[in-house]
Amino acid sequence: MKINSHSLTLNIIIMKIVYTLMIVLVIEHIFGVTYDKLNLLVKSSIWNYAGKELIRNKYTSLVPLKSLYLYSITQNNNEKIVDNVYNVAMYVIKNRTYKYIFMLCIYGYKAIEFDKNTEKHLRTIVNAFTQMKNCLREIQNSSSLELNNYIFDLANLHSIDDVMSKLRSIQHEIANKFENTVAESNKFKYFNRQSSKTYENNQKIMLNIIIGFPEFHEKIINVRDIIENKTDNTVITKLEDISQLINIEYIPVQK
Repeated sequence: MKINSHSLTLNIIIMKIVYTLMIVLVIEHIFGVTYDKLNLLVKSSIWNYAGKELIRNKYTSLVPLKSLYLYSITQNNNEKIVDNVYNVAMYVIKNRTYKYIFMLCIYGYKAIEFDKNTEKHLRTIVNAFTQMKNCLREIQNSSSLELNNYIFDLANLHSIDDVMSKLRSIQHEIANKFENTVAESNKFKYFNRQSSKTYENNQKIMLNIIIGFPEFHEKIINVRDIIENKTDNTVITKLEDISQLINIEYIPVQK
């Protein structure tokens, strides 16, 4: 059977064009998805705080995350820049979330230790976790899955010892996760030089990292009382304050 060489060549050219178009469409789809996710994030309540976080880039010293986002817009939504800004934003939000989780657990632990009112303080913690989870789920931040697991675990505990043990366990877990997230942080390296991976060491590291947190709110939680191992009724007030700050920062669109 004789094959028409012109027809074969034409078919090959058509196949190459189709293949190229498919690649272009896939790239545009991926980029479009990232761009849409970034816009969704910027419209969320969390952006009001995460957007003010200072980020170090290779061209300048420290700039607010919001400035990087505005820069990406001026660059005609360059794919690499948009992708980078989106990833950095998710990293910043995850860090802020980890700090809130840690603070809820350490103050919840101290509050239960002080007045033994497990049900009240556990409800405060679980409600705050749920608030964060719902908001983070809308912007597709993976911390929502972690929070969902914590909520499930805490909701199935009844004895005061089990609850306190779990809160302590979450603190330790968050400290390890935070280390993996900010491994290049000079502040973290400073406090982690003598790391022994114990609960006490992780707690000390995290407490020094969250001094001055949460930034960009009118109220800042002073953790010096925990650092100095003081326990009185102020730990209950601070637990409630942290919960209120979360209600302000993490507002789900769909309630």
